[in-house]
Amino acid sequence: MKFLGKLLRPLWTFLNNARKVIVNVVFFAVLIFVFLIMIRDDDIPEYQSGAFLVVNPSGVLVEELTYIAPADRLMQRSMGTPPVPEVDFHQLISTLDYAIADPDIGGILLDLGYFWGGGLSKLQVLGDRLQSFRDTGRPVFAYGDYYSQSQYFLAAHADAVYLHPHGAVTFDGYHAYQNYFRDLLDKLHITPHIFRVGEYKSAVEPYARNAMSDEAREANQAWIDTLWREYLNGVSAQRDITPALLSGRIEDFEAAFTKANDSHAQLAMNEGLVDGLMDSDAMRQLLVAHAGEDADANSFQRIGWRDYHYAQRHHDKKRSKELPDAQIRMVIARGTIHDGDRNAGTIGADRLVRQLRAARFDDRVKAVVIRIDSPGGSAFASEKIREELARLRNAGKPVVASLSSVAASGGYWIAAGADEIYASSATLTGSIGVFGLFLNATEGFGKLGIYADGVSSTEMPYIDSNRPIDSTTERLIQRNIERIYRDFIDIVAESRGLSADEVDAIARGRVWMGADALHHGLVDGIGEFEMAIARAAELADVDDYQITRPARETRGLNAVIERLLERTLVSQLSAEGQVSPLRQRLLQQLLQDLQVLEDFSDARGVYSRCLECEPVFH
Repeated sequence: MKFLGKLLRPLWTFLNNARKVIVNVVFFAVLIFVFLIMIRDDDIPEYQSGAFLVVNPSGVLVEELTYIAPADRLMQRSMGTPPVPEVDFHQLISTLDYAIADPDIGGILLDLGYFWGGGLSKLQVLGDRLQSFRDTGRPVFAYGDYYSQSQYFLAAHADAVYLHPHGAVTFDGYHAYQNYFRDLLDKLHITPHIFRVGEYKSAVEPYARNAMSDEAREANQAWIDTLWREYLNGVSAQRDITPALLSGRIEDFEAAFTKANDSHAQLAMNEGLVDGLMDSDAMRQLLVAHAGEDADANSFQRIGWRDYHYAQRHHDKKRSKELPDAQIRMVIARGTIHDGDRNAGTIGADRLVRQLRAARFDDRVKAVVIRIDSPGGSAFASEKIREELARLRNAGKPVVASLSSVAASGGYWIAAGADEIYASSATLTGSIGVFGLFLNATEGFGKLGIYADGVSSTEMPYIDSNRPIDSTTERLIQRNIERIYRDFIDIVAESRGLSADEVDAIARGRVWMGADALHHGLVDGIGEFEMAIARAAELADVDDYQITRPARETRGLNAVIERLLERTLVSQLSAEGQVSPLRQRLLQQLLQDLQVLEDFSDARGVYSRCLECEPVFH
């Protein structure tokens, strides 16, 4: 019977999963039908004057949402493997802008329990918007059972921060750790062939070492300390936090923890992180007192930020005929850079070039702002994108690069194609360098009794994971890497008005924060995308314009499914429960390690990428 059970178990698993898929497909088909009936132009969310805007972002804050085909998204949810949730940074910003100008919004509640965090530069922009809302005289409250570090940065910009009596605030700094695989590769008898230029170009170190090199440690410690100071400055400007908690010393934290009778919540109160400890019902009563009561919902008068954004966008569409014809086109370059065509969430050179070319031939577009949030990737793909930016400029359309949280290696290569470059003080950039990586498993296959043999028409190098790379081939690859590095240096030198030697002195794979990049001449100013847009309009000599983005290609039923999924995202996440910060970090690290190997897919094996610049938020 045990044997029979083992034999039938996989079949039963398959049938059970198939049943779930079929049930879910039928369910969503019925739901979509009902949804189509319900959706009408007059079906716009409404709210009473004085209602609070509930800002409860669910997922990771990103410049551009990762595109997953609706059918694939339905399948993933049916199989119980939903993708990592994401929040559109620009959608959230525009929602807050609407609220700032809308006197009917009486206040804001920050409910950050499902917020996974985001790059510090993005958090700073959101914090500035919250401060602008407070400057109108309307309150912002934050409430949470627990605050991660990213969550707390936003919460600190509220008039009052409240915490559950059994909650906690995480305040442990930024970290840059990687997994190293040298011993694993040795045990698998896999030989890494590594080619690079620049002692600070440490992207290949995980495959060549078991620990960080001294050069990488020096460079990484410098930028991560600067990033932490940026965080502390942002929080300290809003909150009167005790110096002991800001010191970063474990003994100071332990002393504060002891003083708080081993209570994280009381520690947060004692050290000035929060203004009060209360349970959810007490918080509800406080909000009812400020926003008025919604008797039907037994809660306070409110509207969710997604519904509010949808309602405001609907009103904008009615006013669209009044908008000027002149456009400043904002193109998003988010993710690892690849050659070919990739969906949003990853930079496919062909897709991005297509968007830039459309802007070049559109007479309404007077200038382009390219918003970059990328650690780099394929050197060849980066150059293809930079070339298209040059064509835009040659066509008389100014290009301004706006650097988000990360614009390093290939990300900076792209930026070098702009007339001007602007970065946040919390931007990671630079990392000007090139490397090549090939993994050879000849010895490992031999241990398994697998051998490669054959014939060739020439002596030219043919790289295969099951054939050794000879010294001549290694020499040729290294020379190619060095030539591409010189090309990178020359491109930056010409773009920035520097000599090749001056660029080389600040390059060699070294990562710089925004202010340091300004000091070294890598950027033209410190500012966010609004500054870049204003500068692009000035260069194009236009005063009256609208800001546009490339149109999404999703239409028909796919568009309906996407809207349905978006409207149900928050409720689904709520039903699944909050993801613990520890689980968030483990998932992000695991996905990052797996994604890196998949991303090393350039046909030429040459990359300009900064692995240490991957997201460090939590």
